[in-house]
Amino acid sequence: MSPVQAHNALMSFRTILIVGGGFTGTVLAARLLRESHAQPTCIILVERQEEVGRGLAYAKHDFPYLLNVPAGQMSADPENPTEFLEFAQQQGVSATADDFLPRRLYGEYLSAKLKAAARNPSPGTQFLRIHGEVVRIRRVSQSGKSSWSVGLGDGRSLSADTVVLALGNPPPRKLHRCELDPWRAAEEVQPGQSVLLVGTGLTMVDVALRLSTVPGVALTAISRHGLLPRAQTAFTRRTMCDGGELLDSPVSLLALVSRVREQARAAVAAGRDWREVVTQVRACAPALWRRMSLEDRSRFLRHVRAYWDVHRHRLPAETAARIAQLEAEGKLQVHAGRIREIRRVDRGPCVIWYRRGALQSEILRVDHVVNCTGPDYRVRQSPEPLIRSLLRAGLIRPDPLELGIEVDPSGEVIDARGRPVPRLYYVGPMLRARDWEATAVPELRRHVAALARRLTAEATVKLPKRSPALAALGFEIDRPR
Repeated sequence: MSPVQAHNALMSFRTILIVGGGFTGTVLAARLLRESHAQPTCIILVERQEEVGRGLAYAKHDFPYLLNVPAGQMSADPENPTEFLEFAQQQGVSATADDFLPRRLYGEYLSAKLKAAARNPSPGTQFLRIHGEVVRIRRVSQSGKSSWSVGLGDGRSLSADTVVLALGNPPPRKLHRCELDPWRAAEEVQPGQSVLLVGTGLTMVDVALRLSTVPGVALTAISRHGLLPRAQTAFTRRTMCDGGELLDSPVSLLALVSRVREQARAAVAAGRDWREVVTQVRACAPALWRRMSLEDRSRFLRHVRAYWDVHRHRLPAETAARIAQLEAEGKLQVHAGRIREIRRVDRGPCVIWYRRGALQSEILRVDHVVNCTGPDYRVRQSPEPLIRSLLRAGLIRPDPLELGIEVDPSGEVIDARGRPVPRLYYVGPMLRARDWEATAVPELRRHVAALARRLTAEATVKLPKRSPALAALGFEIDRPR
């Protein structure tokens, strides 16, 4: 029996369907499988990739990309902060809490976490993993009860009581038809060629490190400010998010920036680390962001964001040292500027750009262009069929600053008329529209835990403890091995 046939036999179960098997979808499914539910519940995870748990961030690559956060802070379970470190050590990795481990290993950890939960779920809870791409979601009503019809790209259809959109980072904004995918660029670049990297953030660092292994390659990186991510250090972590000075003071962007700079200077003067202050601000960021006016949020994005990003999203010290070495050796040149146009000519891309503050344009001829600008959160410009379908149906609404998807405090999405959509939730990095800080593991795991509690407590019609259809199926064919 196919997974979809098995699913259709479980109509007497309460069904929670999770769209997306990256970090948030995988961790949410694992958590729901371990939670106690008031009625028989089937957790359905739909993922278009062959493997769950990896997504783009933790995919298998032939290059040892490192996590940008120490192992001791990467647990997917907020109640078990050493879980990932312990997993790594069980795999034979000699690691401490301060080590930066391979991303590929983290993908293995997430996959193993889900498999363990699916092998031993809480009583009355079952798991179904379906390989496919969700392209449509619509509400249907039958016998006075509403549910969701979930359409897959191959024509299959599923039914669910509750749907969670666990959609990860969207693809970057398309720059030019000749641009290379950052994760496949090394397959195209030949020895001695020149490459333009558009963007100077974490993606650029990954691509530069990978391409630097190609003999004789010349790398140029351009972004609006030309700023590189700062290095991580083993600083002392403190918290001020419960009644700290930033939350007690009036919120205006100018006052906030001045206060944070003052605290950073004071920390350095006292022999401490400015990273302590950034971590404190990060802990308070959701509350601060919600208190800001729309005008101040917009000013932050225009004037402060680039500086916040390079201090907030940092690199392992060895990675930062390697980038500095590439610059010192002349293998990587970093410029502040803006690109006006990329033309395709016989000899390769021709880039017309302006240095920051310059009035005269320059021409840069390269063999390849790699798009390192990072995720494009403009929902209305999304190329994803599901996002476009949800917009057409009026089931989701982008925020005014185009940072993501609007949700209510419980996580239910807001529709085009400004109303929460019952039993249609979103969890993932597009919560930055509400919280700003919503793209890293510490924030995402908290959001997942909160949503799991909400879904577990969600009021539904009580059903028998055991479904005859499920008992006949046994469900062994759908459990991860």
